[in-house]
Formats: sequence, C-alpha cells, structure tokens
Amino acid sequence: MKVIIYGSQYDTTKKYADELGRRTGIEVKNFEDISDINIYDTIIYFGALYAGGVQKG
Repeated sequence: MKVIIYGSQYDTTKKYADELGRRTGIEVKNFEDISDINIYDTIIYFGALYAGGVQKG
C-alpha cells in the first residue's frame, strides 16, 4: 500500500502533496492522521523546510 504523507503549517506543502496524489492516484494524508505507519510499503513524505530542518510532528 502506498501513501503520501505531508506536514504543512500554511498549507503550501499540502497543495504539492495533493497534486502528486491527484496525478498518481496515491492516497494523501496529514502526518497527524497516521496512526500506524507500518501498514504502508511505500511512503512519500512532504515536509516544510525551515532553517532548523524539516517540520516534525
């Protein structure tokens, strides 16, 4: 099972994740909505980049 997971404070990253999901047919989920990451065999992660690194949950 494949999933695109995103973390987005201002929804910009969400827009990119949604577009990739639309083009590929892969389910898109906010990282806060993932309860068990182990059920996925392919994970594509979109996260905002900040001076300190990638946005964390």
